[in-house]
Amino acid sequence: MSGMRITRQSPFALPLGIQFETGRYAGDRISGADLVATLSPTRIAKTNKRPAGRGSTTLGLNPKCDYRKLGETGWAALFPPGEEGKALREALAPLLAWRREQAGSRFHTFDLAPSQAFPGRLETKNEFLRRQQVPLHGVVNPDLMPYYLMAVGRASHFSFRELHALDLQYGVGLLDLPDPDAYRRYAETVVEIERSQWQGPRDLAFFAPAHEKDITQSSAYRFVEPLSQRLKDTLGQNEKSTRAIHCHLGNAATHERLLHLMGGPDKPAFLFSATHGLSFGRTHACQRDYQGALVCSDWAGPGNQVFLRHVVAAPSLEDRCDLRGMIGFHVACYSAGTPQFDYFSKYQGRDRIELASQSFTAQLPRRMLGHPNGTALAVIGHVDGAWASSWELPNQKPHIDIYESLVHLLLEGYPVGAAMELMNQRYASLAAELNGMIERFDWDDDLDEKEILEMWMFQNDARTYLLMGDPAVRLPGS
Repeated sequence: MSGMRITRQSPFALPLGIQFETGRYAGDRISGADLVATLSPTRIAKTNKRPAGRGSTTLGLNPKCDYRKLGETGWAALFPPGEEGKALREALAPLLAWRREQAGSRFHTFDLAPSQAFPGRLETKNEFLRRQQVPLHGVVNPDLMPYYLMAVGRASHFSFRELHALDLQYGVGLLDLPDPDAYRRYAETVVEIERSQWQGPRDLAFFAPAHEKDITQSSAYRFVEPLSQRLKDTLGQNEKSTRAIHCHLGNAATHERLLHLMGGPDKPAFLFSATHGLSFGRTHACQRDYQGALVCSDWAGPGNQVFLRHVVAAPSLEDRCDLRGMIGFHVACYSAGTPQFDYFSKYQGRDRIELASQSFTAQLPRRMLGHPNGTALAVIGHVDGAWASSWELPNQKPHIDIYESLVHLLLEGYPVGAAMELMNQRYASLAAELNGMIERFDWDDDLDEKEILEMWMFQNDARTYLLMGDPAVRLPGS
């Protein structure tokens, strides 16, 4: 992979997503030197919000505060206004009472107002913070605004972009479940696990198919396998560790195996997967139920038809499944959600591609977080596409350190929202580098326009992770 540019053959140009109708890559939207000419630095500068440099925005919490103590960090829930918000408050009452007990005076709930900038949506990050008289940038002061913020309600209320922006400064999670009963089950499960000495599974599992002549060969053997091996080595050196790591790669990453991991007999405490996510056209009847479903090794590979028996989707998780206590991390296209408009197309000189009639969260994590037999605690996934740059950049070794560090933070008892700071800092670093390249372009003859295209794609991919669930939950037994 050394020295590769974005071409049709480059692995960095291939998404972890497969179209249901064709078995081809989902969109293949970043590819070909023919696109470079349409993506001028001038166009980027005008359409991309200029990312702040490292010196202008400090990420995260005041260093005097301990991320693991809600009494220091604070915790808040953000609700839609009116009757809908009232019903969600009632459904989440057990969790709200428990967080109030933990956070004390730094516990808050907020009713979000309608956005002035985007009719039909709730207020943006800046509108919300200004209304609360909170600085828009800088270190989080929990006396002004809690660090952990759980946005509650339908994804169509929110802008995914605004959630990403808020998450750069705070620990943000989105809880979007099918009905009040699902919210109630989630609240009761979180409180039950955190109040008790949880005796559930403690192991970690890694799952990655590797289809022939496919980008998943890289995700399985250059990303997931070395990541799991590093963690095995670390835990093996810890004589007190009672956790084991199980790795299911290549042909072993079957539909049946993933079902055993997702609430079946082999359920771990933490499940990390890197797979293709299933993609549908905006008018397809199955889009809402199956977009972002995880494609297993049963599928024959690119160009072959995908059948539902090849994927694990929300309907795959039967009522008898037991997901209590699990945290999932899915590197796959649309594994967390689908925005109404594609994140990538408008930077290629095209009209925006409308992916769906409105933004929505993926049904698989919604099913996991609202399951009738006990719910998962949190699920991390991608909004829009996931690309090979998630684990590897040109001329560099796979950057798996950030994922290894994230898992270690979870093992050390850090809430999942705090562990995700590592992903946010990577995005901010890439965005700052892109901004510098745009500023240099007019006077730096050595700067290749292709490099700007690459860097824009990398930073855009880095921001698309979304945490679903309460950002203050922790890995059980940590």
